[in-house]
Amino acid sequence: METADQCQNAVLLWSPYSLSLLATHIKIKDMSDSQILTCYTTIGSEKEAHELINKLLNSKLIACGVTWPATSFFEWKGKVDNEEEYIIYCKTSLQVKDRFKKEIDRQHPYDVPCLLFSEVETNASYFKWVQEQTGN
Repeated sequence: METADQCQNAVLLWSPYSLSLLATHIKIKDMSDSQILTCYTTIGSEKEAHELINKLLNSKLIACGVTWPATSFFEWKGKVDNEEEYIIYCKTSLQVKDRFKKEIDRQHPYDVPCLLFSEVETNASYFKWVQEQTGN
């Protein structure tokens, strides 16, 4: 029969903290092999959003671009304002990261575009599709 101390140790062994310590001592599959790059930006109109997404798709710099309307509130040149804009969310491979970042910045019509980049983990089949779409 187990003592109370043995039961507590068993619980500790499987706590998130103890598992993270254990992970440092065993080889765990590196998940970076299923990472893609995402980018969030806004643009002034649906037409501009479609044009930018199509340019990036045609140049194989993104696998997918999604757009939807939004209202942005901000301060610009000392005045609080709001504008109807379109959000663009792009997904691409890390292999084209530098070219993509330069191109979206170059193509963006805003003086100060909001370009938010994130490397995210995805499922294997989507990762493979993104790689194929971007020529990797």
